Amino acid sequence: MTSAGRPGASWTVCWLRKELKPRMKTPLLATEQLRLASIEITQRCHNRCPYCDQPKSDWDMPVPRFVGLLDALAAEGVEAVALGGGEPTLHPALPALLTAVRYRGLRVGLTTNARTPGLVTALADAGLLESFGVSAGKGGVEGPGRPPPRHSESASPARWPG
Repeated sequence: MTSAGRPGASWTVCWLRKELKPRMKTPLLATEQLRLASIEITQRCHNRCPYCDQPKSDWDMPVPRFVGLLDALAAEGVEAVALGGGEPTLHPALPALLTAVRYRGLRVGLTTNARTPGLVTALADAGLLESFGVSAGKGGVEGPGRPPPRHSESASPARWPG
């Protein structure tokens, strides 16, 4: 239940690199359950979006830490995870992370800057990724010959352009 009494509440889990446990936002009502966890799996990014304030580094969440987090979330009744960062497609073990999510019966999606559409569709075709969102943001991406995006878009893997 959401605070408005409707089903489908989703809450964010903030994973801090130096903590051993996820920090969970407490639901507003005792009947609410954490259903969706948003997990930062990397701080790598190959864009320099002027609107983005995400930290950038070569940090990637280690697979064992990710698996431990998934187990804790699944035990709490989480139904889905949303992977982000940075740019999640730059995580060197992304297929292994997605496999770990699917093995636990959880739904999984990610937010991408869409610079590697072939990878995203391949992961979806392999059954590792259910959904993704394209972050086009609030402004342009610096770089020659790149027009600024006008809005954020979401797409299902089956409708990926190109």
